[in-house]
This record gives sequence, structure tokens and C-alpha cells, in this order.
Amino acid sequence: MDQYGILLLFVSVFASGGTGGFAYGFTPVNERSLRPNPKLGGGIVAVVGPLSNLVLAALVAIPLRFGNLDPYSGLATFLGLALFLNVFLAIFNLVPLPPLDGWRVLATFLSPRALYDLRGFVQYGPFILLALFLLEQWLHFFAWMDGSLVAPVSRVLVGA
Repeated sequence: MDQYGILLLFVSVFASGGTGGFAYGFTPVNERSLRPNPKLGGGIVAVVGPLSNLVLAALVAIPLRFGNLDPYSGLATFLGLALFLNVFLAIFNLVPLPPLDGWRVLATFLSPRALYDLRGFVQYGPFILLALFLLEQWLHFFAWMDGSLVAPVSRVLVGA
């Protein structure tokens, strides 16, 4: 995590009254060594994170779909939460806001001029992300994502 990720963790824990927190981390990648070219390679690396969340969600959905689990058991509750969180993270990480993966995926398709013009926006991305979390109770950004995006994807994976 960088300094903004750590700040986001502390602020989100404080804002939730100590019941939860959110932060982000990153893995440094030398894009110059990526193939077929650095720009496309960076986009491929960025899309792997959300895809891995979807793969994990699909694996978690297998026992929920085919297992004969009691829906009120601790295992079913845990698997349902893991399914929800992985689908949510996959969708959330594709939001085109720096430092999220969606920004890097979008940047793959932008011209060098457009990237140059947006360089000021990139430096404020972590602060915009922090503001989204702080203003969540008024914006309802995450509630919209859950109802409109996460729930249908989860239902498809579980077969409900």
C-alpha cells in the first residue's frame, strides 16, 4: 500500500465506527518489459486483477450452486459473503478512476495526447476515491453498484 491507501484504511475504519475498513494496494510492474508493447501489456496486467476476482467468485459459487448446503449454515453464509465481495471487487476495480485497475484499462485505449491532458486528474485520483468513501452515505455509490451490478452477476454464478 502507498500512503494514500493507508490513509484510506484509517479514514474508512474511523468513518465506519471501527466495524470495517477499506484500502487498496498495488504491485509495481515494469511496463517497459511487457509484451507485445508496454501500453497494451499494462492494460492486460490491469485486467487480470478483476478477472481473478471473478474466477474466485465462480469457484466459491460451485458449492453454493451444486452443494446441498443449509442456507442458514455458517459455511453457506461465509461462501455467500466471499462470492459477494469478489464480484463487488471485480466491478469496483473496473471503475475508471486512478489508482483502480479500470483507469489502467481505459488508459490502454487512450491516445498519448489524451493521457497527457488527463495527467492532472491522475494525481488527484486517490483523493477522489477517498471522497467517494467519505461521502458514501449521501452518494449511495456502492449501494447502486450492489443492486444494479453485483446482485445479477452473483445470481448468474449461483444459478438462482
